[in-house]
Amino acid sequence: MQWKTYLRPAAAMLAMAIFLFFGQDYLKELDRIGSAWWPAVLGIAVVHTLTLWLQGFTTKWGLDAFDRSITAAESFSIFVLSSYANLLLPRSGLGATAAYLHKVKKCSLVDYGSVVLVNGILFVMACSGVCCVLLIIGWLSHGVATPIWLTIGVSLFFVLSVIASVARWGFFGRYKGPGHSLITRLNHATCRLANSGSRRMFGLGAAHVALAFLRAIRFQFAFLALGLDVPFFGVLFASVLGDLAFVIAFTPSALGFREAAVALSAAHLGIPVSLALSAAVLDRLVFSLTVVVISQIVLALGIGQAEVGSTKPGSMESSS
Repeated sequence: MQWKTYLRPAAAMLAMAIFLFFGQDYLKELDRIGSAWWPAVLGIAVVHTLTLWLQGFTTKWGLDAFDRSITAAESFSIFVLSSYANLLLPRSGLGATAAYLHKVKKCSLVDYGSVVLVNGILFVMACSGVCCVLLIIGWLSHGVATPIWLTIGVSLFFVLSVIASVARWGFFGRYKGPGHSLITRLNHATCRLANSGSRRMFGLGAAHVALAFLRAIRFQFAFLALGLDVPFFGVLFASVLGDLAFVIAFTPSALGFREAAVALSAAHLGIPVSLALSAAVLDRLVFSLTVVVISQIVLALGIGQAEVGSTKPGSMESSS
């Protein structure tokens, strides 16, 4: 039905309207952004560029398990363009990346889907795991008491991601319903990636933990740009909670959801909500602009473009 085409944009606009309604009392603090300290603003851009490079490398490491080798330049380029697409439409970057890999690298959609799935699990595990550790440290060392629903929610994210990781999606092998063939192939590809070596999986997990800290460092630069000296403990907690908001968000780049998560964490860490929101908005503006600029450079220079014949021989489908 045609109305389904407009359902997600309408829901996104509604979410943004709700966010603006409840955050209108803090909008006056956004004037601080105009006088932000430019060296710290540049720091946000540099750290986000490093983040994009490492995120692209997680895709490269995953595809290596299927003998679909891509260069570091390609992995960086396609992730930049994927992030650019996500600014326009939620998760549209996945489709753009899948189309490129399928056409240029002869990588099946199932193989790429398994890389996305495993990286998604590790992303949730890393962010929720760091968040759980921070909750424990905050309670034991700093006497910070968080709402019970928040503690349960974060812990649930972590437990479910661990269960999904350990299960290796083997239970999908017994599924006989609609889409059985596709799910079976995705199950085989995911198990192949998960069993490709503990070194690879450990490396991917460590990369996602490092990414959580890189995003927090980027957020710390946002506070510094506004002349605010906020302890890194609080910044890290606010950042990883904002990262988890991406899991449930249906707006472009979790617009509004990340800011709401940052405001929620700030309220329980003694950070003024208005200042936390200003830092979150500055962070979003700078990293979005960074993605736009780098994506135009990638498109202009054709970085990472490869010939179809450069891929390794093999079938387009994942092996069982």
